[in-house]
Amino acid sequence: MLASAKSSGAMLRDSFGNLVLVMGDRVMSILRPCAAELVDVITGLEVVIQGGWQVESVETGCMEAVRLVNGEVADYFAKEGVLEEKVRVLLALACANGVGYNHVPRSANKVAYLISN
Repeated sequence: MLASAKSSGAMLRDSFGNLVLVMGDRVMSILRPCAAELVDVITGLEVVIQGGWQVESVETGCMEAVRLVNGEVADYFAKEGVLEEKVRVLLALACANGVGYNHVPRSANKVAYLISN
């Protein structure tokens, strides 16, 4: 598989909806989209934990990643297995009330899409 450019974007808002932090990155990658999404979520959760914040909601446009992390797919041989487990651990550390990992259709996630491009 040839390396290709991947981009990602994330934004963090406080409990009032105020923008706290915006992140965007473009890297050369051989990761599948699901794995790339999980890496981005890990990066975002690590920033949240280092900042001393707590998460109220984690949203992504990648349904496959959501299903893996939420245990809806029992694919024990998925290449993303290690990443999936790390997301679960970080969610447990960053979330006060056991917040889930949720899918948001790309059409509703325009800001993150603009940040990543």
